[in-house]
Amino acid sequence: MIACAVRVNDAAERAMTGGDVRMRRLLLRRPSGPSVPPDAVVVAGHSVAFRSLIERLPVVVYIDLPASEYTSVYVSPNAEELFGYPVEEWRQPGFFRSILHPDDHDAVMGSQNYKRAGTQSTEEYRVITRAGAELWVRDTFLVVGGSDSTPLYVSGLLEDITDRKRAEQHAVSSERRFRAILEDMSLSAALLDVDGRITFCNDQLCHTTGWERVQLLGLPFHETLCADVAAERAAFTRAMAEGAAPAGGELRLCTRAGETRVMSANHTLLTGDKGELAGLTVIAEDVTERRAVEEHVRYLAHYDTLTRLPNRALFGEWLEMAMTCARETERTVGVLHVSLNDFTLVNDALGHVVGDEVLAQFADRLRDAAEGAELIARQYGDEFLVLLADTDPETNASSTHAVAEDVAQIAEAVVGRLTHLLRRPFDVAGRAVYLNASAGVALFPRDAVDRDGLIKHALLDRFRSRDKRLLRRRSARPEGLAPADELALITRLHAAIADHQFRLTYQPVVGLRGGQIVGVEALLRWHEGDEVISPARFIPLAERTGLIVPITDWVIREVCRQTLEWRRRGIDLQIAFNYPTTMWSENAIRLLLDTMRASGVEPASLLMEVTETTAMSEAEESEPILRMLHESGLLLAVDDFGTGYSSLSRLKQLRASTLKIDRSFVRDLPADEEAAEVVRTIVTLAHNLGMEPLAEGIETEAQRQFLIECGCALGQGFLFSRPVPPSEIERLWGESGRELAA
Repeated sequence: MIACAVRVNDAAERAMTGGDVRMRRLLLRRPSGPSVPPDAVVVAGHSVAFRSLIERLPVVVYIDLPASEYTSVYVSPNAEELFGYPVEEWRQPGFFRSILHPDDHDAVMGSQNYKRAGTQSTEEYRVITRAGAELWVRDTFLVVGGSDSTPLYVSGLLEDITDRKRAEQHAVSSERRFRAILEDMSLSAALLDVDGRITFCNDQLCHTTGWERVQLLGLPFHETLCADVAAERAAFTRAMAEGAAPAGGELRLCTRAGETRVMSANHTLLTGDKGELAGLTVIAEDVTERRAVEEHVRYLAHYDTLTRLPNRALFGEWLEMAMTCARETERTVGVLHVSLNDFTLVNDALGHVVGDEVLAQFADRLRDAAEGAELIARQYGDEFLVLLADTDPETNASSTHAVAEDVAQIAEAVVGRLTHLLRRPFDVAGRAVYLNASAGVALFPRDAVDRDGLIKHALLDRFRSRDKRLLRRRSARPEGLAPADELALITRLHAAIADHQFRLTYQPVVGLRGGQIVGVEALLRWHEGDEVISPARFIPLAERTGLIVPITDWVIREVCRQTLEWRRRGIDLQIAFNYPTTMWSENAIRLLLDTMRASGVEPASLLMEVTETTAMSEAEESEPILRMLHESGLLLAVDDFGTGYSSLSRLKQLRASTLKIDRSFVRDLPADEEAAEVVRTIVTLAHNLGMEPLAEGIETEAQRQFLIECGCALGQGFLFSRPVPPSEIERLWGESGRELAA
């Protein structure tokens, strides 16, 4: 085709459409008369100038006669250049019909626009060139009619618009391909206009959000689909104002069902035909599941899946941050190390599934106990960490965490709350499981200045016995008791405490010469229905599990009650009671003395028996305890003397009133010379230290006589009486000739 035929000369076009009357009259002149034969129609103006003008127009100028199937009476010479056909062929009848594209034939030949006089119109169709090519033309014509409105001829302009049509078809094809791509791909896509309204959305977006396409078209994208409406709308408005697409990133879409989907989105600006801003494209991939997996991986790296608590790694990061903040603000950081005691017993007896459930429940209780702490974490196994710190840089430096003693007190409060919460059993598959815990604390910078050192110090502190309400000296596990039986016995012990199944019996302490009762020893018995459970079976377990604390509290209250009852009845007997090794601490002794005084009994009227092992404990630890006992007047007896390791200097420092000779030495008296020599030595030692010797386990008259000869004035044993109820003591008191009050 010829490039000059692409554009229409404006002057010629105005002439053919009535815009320029003079030009139209020059181009076409119609003779007068009722009918005009073909040879009578001549090109207007025979002047060379006007003919030259017509022939130089970048379009084909033609005049057709409708009556002869639009046979051309005039075609400008460039028709041959454009279509390849000589001008003479255009004047043959039926020629125009023959070069029409078959697909456009009926539309053009059947058009009524060519048949109505006075019609000015434009048609677009295809013709076949002499070379066989398809050529798109734009036909702009005028139908000239006679006085009776009969069409006389058609004058028009043919413009080559092939390039434009191909561009349009390419654009349509591209749009179709673009739409097909958007529909077929697994990405959600939407086109927004400058107001943010949806002009197109693909099936994937509809599938993701649960909306129908017809429902979304025309709706505001951000208000309809976005979870963060304000932020996304602001970003879009800014993009439209600045002409810069928003940065790609995550876009959260709300589905019609209310679910939030996480999308990875990219945006592209849309421009119109003249380069103006027309809107925005949004292409987004649904990454909800991927983000969930990534989040789970991050969770696994920093959290414990069983307890849902932070793990040791995250705790370490927070501890480092807390210590850094503490250095800058001169504050104190505390680390509390907490562990379940005898947790392996649960795993061995009930299995790891039950053990895991116990750990999960313990974590919940630790959360409650340590509410307000900076962080609670599971280190591993049954060990947990609590961070006591203030990492807020805006907090005043004189806050609670600025004083080490205050942080230590916070740790003690957490331990106290946890102790209270552990009184309630863990409920696992309908089974009650009782466990207690131990705890240790370390303070930064007093105890350590680095992360690992602080955690290690807290762990070591957990194993120390000094003044820890959850951690005491622990007895060995009972021998020959299976884990399941031991766990069951612990549960029964808890029930015994709650149901008041314990009783006190009393064994008389007598003067060996006259046999008169001078005191009694309170002995604990556990009555579970008709069964009486031996103290040797449950006392070690109670000491190891911490249950000895409430049991001992009950024993003290009962001893005080019985003392007051006997006094009311005129029975003036000193009651001795056994005090467990695991409770040899300042706090426990202080509570013991407070209980006595609160009951109305002065401590000086009672005798506390402690084992030789307890009496021989480290002087540094025992000194404040002994000071409290001496100041209160509570008498002290060393029980089971001779079975452990003793220091004469420590015995002197104890200032005990009584030294009890263990039954293992009395049993073989007087025949066993070695036992006899040991007893003589103990009696002499007691007298030299200002103590009263008291022999246990006397069962024969020969034993009594030997002890009298050795200088031992007091004793107890089956020779005189077995442990009996309080009423029997009252009877024995009466038989001794002493009166009882009514």
